[in-house]
Amino acid sequence: MFGDKIYGEPKEAVDNIIEESFERYSQAKEKKGKSAEEQMIDSVSEQLTSVIITCVKPIVCPLQRLELWKSF
Repeated sequence: MFGDKIYGEPKEAVDNIIEESFERYSQAKEKKGKSAEEQMIDSVSEQLTSVIITCVKPIVCPLQRLELWKSF
């Protein structure tokens, strides 16, 4: 688009914009054939997965589990 004269942060910004555009296009293309109900289920599933990962991530380490066990 701008040639080889983009360096550093501006190049990273352009690369990020392109990557985000591809992701949005892929998601839109994937959802195109789904009903509203299926899209809602997928959205809730993604949100729940995110919450579960956030909640479980801190206690994945065995040492942390041991410390939690000792606290009881």
